[in-house]
Amino acid sequence: MEGLCLNSFTRFLLFLFVFLVFSHKWQRANASEPVLELVKGFEAKPDSSIDSFQPLLTDPNGNFSFGFLRVNGSRLSLAVTHPNLTEPLWVFDPTRSASWSHKTKLFFNGSLVISDHSSRLEWSTHTNGDRLILRNDSNLQVVKTSSFVEWESFDFPGNTLVENQNFTSAMALVSPNGLYSMRLGSDFIGLYAKVSEDSQQFYWKHSALQAKAKVKDGAGPILARINPNGYLGMYQTGNIPIDVEAFNSFQRPVNGLLILRLESDGNLRGYLWDGSHWALNYEAIRETCDLPNPCGPKLGYFKVREGVGKKKSRLGLTVGMSLLAVIAVVLMVAMVYVGFRNWSREKRVLEEDNGLSPGPYKNLGSDSFSSVEMSRR
Repeated sequence: MEGLCLNSFTRFLLFLFVFLVFSHKWQRANASEPVLELVKGFEAKPDSSIDSFQPLLTDPNGNFSFGFLRVNGSRLSLAVTHPNLTEPLWVFDPTRSASWSHKTKLFFNGSLVISDHSSRLEWSTHTNGDRLILRNDSNLQVVKTSSFVEWESFDFPGNTLVENQNFTSAMALVSPNGLYSMRLGSDFIGLYAKVSEDSQQFYWKHSALQAKAKVKDGAGPILARINPNGYLGMYQTGNIPIDVEAFNSFQRPVNGLLILRLESDGNLRGYLWDGSHWALNYEAIRETCDLPNPCGPKLGYFKVREGVGKKKSRLGLTVGMSLLAVIAVVLMVAMVYVGFRNWSREKRVLEEDNGLSPGPYKNLGSDSFSSVEMSRR
């Protein structure tokens, strides 16, 4: 009887050991299945059979996902996405990417780390948290067991600002093509165009002074935040805005999520998710001709170079047309001058001939007139 109990206990321990081993392997093998949190020991690699997005983590409501985003077929970026948006809400570093291969590994050891030795890429949150979670507002956080937040994606925006996310003067929204940025000044929100590697040109500004608000000196820098009531507010102290930039849904009760994006054409646009689709809710620049490049966006730095080339072409065309106009004026003046000289010469000849035109009577002299007088007598 005692041996039977011992064998049962041994079998139980063996079963427990096998369960723990296989559960650990199952977690690693099924890391692509989205969960509500990632804990220490989590590892994942990109699945070669997935061609767009591999979710690893989801928020409690199932609206947002964090995982591997496939870029240009062979590259990988860590991203937070919404299923009805073509572009991610957040990426870990828009200027860097890993390879979509078994050489790339993501793990959580207190820090969220992605490593790809083939691309010489290693990115980390440099934290000592207990778990990684995705909140209902799309904010990715490394937290302690005490719920203390050690790191959050809202502190490192890409091209998108989400409702209730603080945007400070230390941050910048950058368009997906890297040509445009949004930044905060001392009392304004500004949009800038990149004209060279170390130079930017301002093309749109919204100042708090336009609403007769007053920014207090010494009260700290301003910040911007999307308010659920349908506006982008500028704040300095407290929750009362010093200025608002109203959306289409301003002061209208809506049940949805508001976001603001700096897009590849340089325009700042707001969108409202109503539960079924994203609707355009705001445009900073409403006239296409007022955009920094109204001919439309193209990817990469060559858009700026192309714009400069077009300006040079237009300048050359303008100079050429101006030269043609000057030549035409000179020709007209010359023709008038020649005509005037000919007219003057003819007039002088007529005056010399007593005003008689050339003809059969040109050689009539005084004798002829004497004959006429004699006949009258």
